[in-house]
Amino acid sequence: MRRDRLNGLLHRTLTPQPLVMLATPPTHAGVQRVQLAFRHGGPVLAELQSHYGVLGLYIGQICESRLSDRPSPSIRTMNYRYALHAGTDLRSEPVVRWELDLQPADPQARWSRRHLQGPIPLDFGGRSISLNDVHLPTGPIALEDVIRFCIHDLGVPALSPDWDEILLRSAREHQDEIFDPR
Repeated sequence: MRRDRLNGLLHRTLTPQPLVMLATPPTHAGVQRVQLAFRHGGPVLAELQSHYGVLGLYIGQICESRLSDRPSPSIRTMNYRYALHAGTDLRSEPVVRWELDLQPADPQARWSRRHLQGPIPLDFGGRSISLNDVHLPTGPIALEDVIRFCIHDLGVPALSPDWDEILLRSAREHQDEIFDPR
């Protein structure tokens, strides 16, 4: 189960905070959606100590499972949001967030489905805009990449001395989970 795998990854590398899974009932077409996020009576941030003070990590994924003629159901990530906050107030604006939204509420939306945003000023031709005003395209962002960024670049203490090998192995074994051909 994805929740167990991601919790095992997080608990060996970055945080003991568990991801919780909420599931919707399957539709008549055999589609079931699950949401994974840090929760404690509602969504919460995992507290991380970094070189830059206390950070709050948000992890949210919405996955879809379809019944098929395969021995096990196929699972696809439909939406993710990984965000870092300065502090642990979930209501605060994230410093940076990585997002994927394969089925936006507005089907006519034309922005990049995989993108990076944050309150970061960008200078385009002498005019400053916020990265929050655009959807800077990215490739698919694996949770392993976010964990690596937190440990290596932000100085969050790793929970295991072999964190790098854990992340490399996990990324190799599960690289197909967030790559979607659309």
